[in-house]
Amino acid sequence: MNDVGNILIVDDEPSNLLALEAILEPLGQKLVRATSGVEALKQALKMEFSVVLLDVQMPEMDGFEAAELLRKRPRTRDVPIIFLTAISKDRKFIARGYDVGAVDYLFKPYEPDILRSKVAVFVDLAKKNAIIRTQAEELRRLSERELADFKRRSEQRYADLADSMPEIVWRADATGAVRYTNRRWTEIAKNGDTDFAAIVHPEDLDSFLEGWRGALLSGREWETELRFGNPEQGYRFHLVRATPRHEEGHIEAWIGTSTEIDARVRAERALRLLADASRRLGASLDSGPSSAGPPELEGVLGSCLTLLGDAAVIDLVDPNGGNERDRRRVTAPGIDGAFLDDPRFGLGPATVSYSNRPEIYFDVKEELESTHSGRGGDHLRFLEELGVTGYMCLPLASRGRTIGTLTFVRRSGRYEKSDVELAEDLVRRIAVAIDNVRLHETTERRREELELANKSKDVFLATLSHELRTPLNAIVGWTDMMKSGALSPEEQARAFDTIDRNAHALNGLVADLLDVSRIVTGTLKLDSKLVGISSVVEAAIEAARPQCANKRIHLDVSLGNVGYVRGDAGRLRQVVANLLSNAVKFTPAGGTIAVRVERDGPMSRIMIKDSGEGISADFLPHVFERFRQAEDARARGLGLGLAIVKHLAEAHGGTVSAASEGRGAGATFTVTLPIDSEQTTASDEEARASNPPSGQPELGGIHVLVVEDDPDGNELITTILSRYGARVTSVGTAAGALEALDAEVPTILVSDIGLPDADGIELIKTVRAREGLGTLPAIALTAYASRQDAAKAIAAGFDAHVAKPVQPGTLGNAVARLVTRGANAASSSAA
Repeated sequence: MNDVGNILIVDDEPSNLLALEAILEPLGQKLVRATSGVEALKQALKMEFSVVLLDVQMPEMDGFEAAELLRKRPRTRDVPIIFLTAISKDRKFIARGYDVGAVDYLFKPYEPDILRSKVAVFVDLAKKNAIIRTQAEELRRLSERELADFKRRSEQRYADLADSMPEIVWRADATGAVRYTNRRWTEIAKNGDTDFAAIVHPEDLDSFLEGWRGALLSGREWETELRFGNPEQGYRFHLVRATPRHEEGHIEAWIGTSTEIDARVRAERALRLLADASRRLGASLDSGPSSAGPPELEGVLGSCLTLLGDAAVIDLVDPNGGNERDRRRVTAPGIDGAFLDDPRFGLGPATVSYSNRPEIYFDVKEELESTHSGRGGDHLRFLEELGVTGYMCLPLASRGRTIGTLTFVRRSGRYEKSDVELAEDLVRRIAVAIDNVRLHETTERRREELELANKSKDVFLATLSHELRTPLNAIVGWTDMMKSGALSPEEQARAFDTIDRNAHALNGLVADLLDVSRIVTGTLKLDSKLVGISSVVEAAIEAARPQCANKRIHLDVSLGNVGYVRGDAGRLRQVVANLLSNAVKFTPAGGTIAVRVERDGPMSRIMIKDSGEGISADFLPHVFERFRQAEDARARGLGLGLAIVKHLAEAHGGTVSAASEGRGAGATFTVTLPIDSEQTTASDEEARASNPPSGQPELGGIHVLVVEDDPDGNELITTILSRYGARVTSVGTAAGALEALDAEVPTILVSDIGLPDADGIELIKTVRAREGLGTLPAIALTAYASRQDAAKAIAAGFDAHVAKPVQPGTLGNAVARLVTRGANAASSSAA
């Protein structure tokens, strides 16, 4: 500011410079001398001047040249120049002076006051210009400060606004480099990292970067939907939008925002997920059933992981009630599922499957802080040790039954209520789908079983027809030949043996059918007593010896004294007899059957091994099924004997098993029964139960009243009793029996149960109600041969029960026993 009033005087004559100094000194400004144009230029570089007084005529460089150079320099371009001359008064010189930028052109000699006044004007003007420049500079600086302050305040307000927003906001330069991030970004990104990889889900990062690069190249606004967050807090869906900011026709920056739309996206995806799951699970019925669940199950679980976590595990219980569990797991990409194999992880599913109550931990760490003891605390601690942050274990239930569990886990973030609701909806659909598949499979299996049963029924009926016709053929054939009288005495004896043998075979077939019927209806009862195993087996062997002798089969018997079992002696004898009969049937002539009775700890073991046809591996699992026979078996039958054996063995608390090394290698059947007593001497009662009575009964002097409506049956019973010496009165109805009783009271009554006018039960009740007949011995005779039928008859008033077909010895012995018992009772009463 002090240099503004400086005045430069340029003249090559010292006297002229002195004169100018004298004229201008009253102005009080600094006067600077220059004796040439070159020196004047040098002075102009050193300081500022308000005016230059320049002589026109100077050696080396005249005033015009010096003025032109001053005008070319920015610093001196606007400095007023006043030319002074004594000789260059020509008009062209004056014009040139003004052309080079002179503000005035004065001639010597000049008036000092005029010169001083003109110089004073330019000095004053220079000072005012300096003041204006100073003010303008101050104004500029002030404006810049205010602008900078406004910009700072604006940026701060923008930052405060951005920080207060729930959205993620960032600012990037034209190259895409992030220059600013708001507080929400900083909260998500670790250590304030401005790399997008710090907040974008790893699975979405490539897609995001591809779209971001495309926006930078096109310069257009861009938006997308993806997941923002971090592993600790979890990832949520956001609507990402990047908008370019233009300035002077080019992109100066990009403003990015990310608005959370997790609830909407999850709701939309949940609806799509459930619809897709229903479609895929429903299609499982068409793709073939599986007891483990729908074939699409793992695919459905995998599609759920984008919404419900990092891993899913489904545990299905055995639909057949076994202890085996079908376990499947699915993990999201990049997740190591090794932690799912840890035994600690199975604690939750096992508990939920047992209790049928869900187990849900929205945030494992948070809930662990509030739970410190008990099973819940242990389970939470296990989950945290396994790196689980969110946990849901839900029961799979359908039609009131728990069929398994479905577990979802997060390795980062927590679960929300909406996640639980989605999982529960999905679990219901999966449970129904699994149950439907199992029902479908059960239905298909049942259909196959029914088809097989129907086929087996047809085969059984055909076999039954064959098996019944075979003995009937022999009976009818030999009977016809006997009636014709064409048989010799030897042939007639052989005919009697054949008829007897086939009649017993026919009786056995009927007995088996009745036993199977009782087994199916659950009416087969056991008369349990202490039974000696060795005695039972020995009795069955004795009964089978004739069959073995006919086929020259060697019996290798070893009967150990293993004690007693609690059971029905007759039924146990039937078990052994059926196994021996089966062995004889399939053992070729000259073969061997080994029978062993041994003890195995608390169990007795009966083993029957033959050297016969053997059993194929395919048929071995079905050998104890009703009506089942091997397709290539040479010996046929009804296929009931082994089924009866299995049921009777199990009814006695035991087991039966079959083993064979294949066709031609023989077969071994083993029966195990629990030992109830270690006695080794059989009682009289047990011995009688194990062995059938023998010998010819003597019925002389006994009067028997027979009530039988079937003429042939009536005649047969009458003949049997008469041959044993009894006097027989026979009638065909209950009314006839009552009339006979009125005429004469017999020694014993033998009555059929099924009578045309009233059944035998009503008859015996009527008889017992009559005076003097309350103790009359009575035998019920019926084709209903079960123990239940016998018990019913005895409860009605009969003293004994004899099943049809009637064996002469059995009927005769029963009559003799009852008559003897009645006589003994009468003697005791008289005494």
